[in-house]
Amino acid sequence: ETVLLTDDEPMVRDIAARILRGHGYRVLEASNGPEALHLAREWPEDLHLLITDVVMPLMSGKELSQRLVMF
Repeated sequence: ETVLLTDDEPMVRDIAARILRGHGYRVLEASNGPEALHLAREWPEDLHLLITDVVMPLMSGKELSQRLVMF
């Protein structure tokens, strides 16, 4: 399964990605909402899970999740 992981803190994102990959997930990493939306649009397969920080610059995690649902 594929996880879209979005967090503006590189260390948090790196640790979470390593843990998820260690459990067999394919992880797409983004540092902000617009980057995550771009990855989601370009990804040719289904995204199964979004893990996101709530408070990020440029776009909140809530707004990101709402925009992804509209795909």
